[in-house]
Order: sequence, then structure tokens, then C-alpha cells
Amino acid sequence: MSNELSTAGMGLFEAYEELYLELAPKIAILEGLKKGIKKEVLEIGESTSHGRVRVTCKKGYKRVFWDSKGLDGYAVAHPEVRELRSEREYSASVSIRVVKE
Repeated sequence: MSNELSTAGMGLFEAYEELYLELAPKIAILEGLKKGIKKEVLEIGESTSHGRVRVTCKKGYKRVFWDSKGLDGYAVAHPEVRELRSEREYSASVSIRVVKE
């Protein structure tokens, strides 16, 4: 198998590079704006929209995990097994999308 690209392949790489160099600064600006929007929405704690931009806020939550199956029922009679229980808290998250007209 050859590592040499075809003429068409080279054209694809060149087009990709050109477009990437053109868009990279704008993508960086978008990422900064997105970070700011997410921070604002997390502060108000609810989903919102403006124009075609929809921002969904998912509240944080906790999830309980057990080290092995069946410990829930067993723990009723043997509370000492609760030491094996772990709890994880999930942070709130925000997603942003632009809807088509």
C-alpha cells in the first residue's frame, strides 16, 4: 500500500487546510461565546432561547452505585453493608443548538 496521495486526494487535503485556516479563528470565537452563554445559563438554572439559538440546561443530580448486586435488600437486615455504597454527584450541564428556520 502506497503512502502517496492521488491528485484528487491532494486536492482534498489542500481544500481542508484552506478551509481550516479560514475558519479556525471563527471557531475559537464561537467556543468563547459558547462558554459565556453556558456560564450565564447555569447561573439562571433553566433552559432559554433567543432567536434561533436554543440553550438547554440540565440540572445536576446524584446517582447511587452499589459494589455488588442485591445489596439493597440485604442492607435492610444488615445496615453495615451501607459502607459499600457510593454516591456520585453530577454537575449541571448546558447544550446549545441553532435551529433551522
